[in-house]
Amino acid sequence: MQTVIGTDIEAVIGSEIEALIVNEIEAVIESEIQAVIVSEIEAVIGSEIEAVIESEIEAVIGSEIEAVIVSDIEAVIRSEIKAVIGS
Repeated sequence: MQTVIGTDIEAVIGSEIEALIVNEIEAVIESEIQAVIVSEIEAVIGSEIEAVIESEIEAVIGSEIEAVIVSDIEAVIRSEIKAVIGS
């Protein structure tokens, strides 16, 4: 009888230990998966923000260059008109 009770106790304890180990492993795996997902999301958001900033900078630089070119063309045209009117 004692052997049966001892075996039952060992089985219950073994089962409890196994359940604890499985729970710990699942918690660690879940934590690792969450960390990877968060890291991936941060990388995507970071590159999206970088692309938007780069696009905005390019737009500003482009409009500045355009403004300088237009200003130069206007100056040349004015100069030509003055030269024609002056002669």
